[in-house]
This record gives sequence, C-alpha cells and structure tokens, in this order.
Amino acid sequence: MYIRQHNSKSKSIQLESDEKLRIAEERARLAEERIRQGEEKTRAAEERARVSEEQTRISTQKEREKADQEQARVAEEQTRIYAQKEREKADQEQARLAQERARVAAKQVPKQSQIPASLYSALQEMNIPEGDKGRVEGSTLICQNGGSDNECHTITMDPIINDGVARFEVVFNGHEGEEFSLGIVEASQVFKLNDLPNGMNGNCSARYSNIGELAHRVYCITKDSTPINGNSPFNCGQKISIEIDMTSNPRKCVFFVNGLEQKNSVVNIPKAIRFYVFVRKLNSSFQVTRFERLQSSSARGVPGSKQWEWGKNWKQKSQCSIQ
Repeated sequence: MYIRQHNSKSKSIQLESDEKLRIAEERARLAEERIRQGEEKTRAAEERARVSEEQTRISTQKEREKADQEQARVAEEQTRIYAQKEREKADQEQARLAQERARVAAKQVPKQSQIPASLYSALQEMNIPEGDKGRVEGSTLICQNGGSDNECHTITMDPIINDGVARFEVVFNGHEGEEFSLGIVEASQVFKLNDLPNGMNGNCSARYSNIGELAHRVYCITKDSTPINGNSPFNCGQKISIEIDMTSNPRKCVFFVNGLEQKNSVVNIPKAIRFYVFVRKLNSSFQVTRFERLQSSSARGVPGSKQWEWGKNWKQKSQCSIQ
C-alpha cells in the first residue's frame, strides 16, 4: 500500500512537473512570438520610414527639377528679351546711320548730281592711288591735281567681276579739250599715281576713249597693235556704259553711249576684271551712275559689229570678226 501511495505521489509530481514545463515552454513560445511581432513591427516601421524617405526624396527631386526648369525658362526669357532689345538698338542705330549718311550726302553732293542708290548699289569702293589728290564725294571723283593739269587719275572699281553679267555706267563732267576714257583691266592690275591706262599697262587693259577709239596692248610703243575706230565719240554729260558678260562663250565686253550699243566689242576677256575710269583735267570729274548685276546681257549686236580678241594685236584693216 505504501508502494501504491508512493507511486501515486510520484506520478502526481511528474504531472505537475510536466505541466510546469509545458507552461514554461508556452511562455517561451509566447515570448518569442512577441519578439517576432516586435521585430515585424520594427521592420514595418523601417519600411514606412524608407518609403516616406523615398517619397520625400522624389518630391524634393521633382521640386528641384521644377525649380531648375523655371530658372532655365526665366533665363531663356531674359536672353530673348535682351536679344530683342539689342536687335531693336541695332535697327535704331542702322536707321540713325542711314539718316546721317543721307544727311551728309545731301550736303556733299549737289542736287543735280544725286542718283538713286539702286543705280550704283554694286559699287563698293573706288581704288585711289596713294598720293592722288582726287576727292571722292559719294559716287563722284573730282580731280584736284594740286592746281595743275599734270596729274593723271586712273581709278579702278571694286568689286572684281568674275561671274555673271554686270553693267557699269559713267558720266564725265568738265573735261572738254582733254582725252578721257573708261574700260576694263585685269583684276590684278594696280595703278600708281600718274599711271596711264595705256603705256606700260596697255597689255592688261581695253580702253574706250572720248574720241571714239577702242585700244588694247601698248600701241604707243609698237605699231603691231593700233587703235580701232568705229565706235561713237562721246562728250561730257553723256552716259557711257560697259557691259561685261562672263556667262557667254567667249566672255565679252560691249560698250554703249546713251544706251546705244557700239560696233566694236572685246571678246576672250580675262576671267576676272575691274572697271576703270581715266581723267586728268583740273576740277573735272566723273560720276558712277550705274553699277549693277543683270539677269542677262542686253547686247544684241548692231550692223557692222566687230569683235576684237583680248591678248592679240589689233589692226583696223582686217576684215575678220575676231582678230
């Protein structure tokens, strides 16, 4: 009986111990569950914080980009406004300069010698030899000569003509009793003070003088090349023109007096030329009344026309059309 009581007591103690162990395990499990839940909450909090931080970063970046775009827009607008103001200032300055040039030109050029700007819009510059006392007023050159008729003025014109069709027109004034001329020269030719367009420069020029002669090469030194007659003489006050056609084959140079085409012309002219004008009488002048580009040549040929070839000797007695 003692043994049964002892076994019963032992069994009870074992059951109690097992229950305590179970309770302890349950408590440990619950503690681990609480820890797990706490870690889960911590992770959730960290994730919310991360998401919030990312949203803040994105929002900040968008705001920064928006601010940068606004700054760029403002800078672009300021640049546009500045450029517009500068253009307006430049336009105003150009208008002022144009008015000033017109005012000065009106004072310098007698009213009867004024010409529309469109007639000589291609004229860039008159090339005046160093030491030449000639005075340029607008499109007019007036001979000064230091008070004498001894100085010669051979004036070339810019731009150089090397393509297309161009027409050059001059009116001479106050040059009665002296020879004067106009023509073309090779673009590389440079005239010094008192150089004549013939003389040592004759090989590089074709010259139409007021007595109606057309000349080339150094005819004052050799008789192998002589002046050509047949073009009209011309006087002061008449409009004398040269038309260059670089598009024709051969290239050609035709002369006009008061719009009338002349018989004698020059062909196979150089690939690049300048127009020139020669005067020498004290206080005489010439005015460029036209220097323009044309769409096509106005030369049509006239009865008795003859063409004379650049670089060859010219003799009037020849009957060939190209000498």
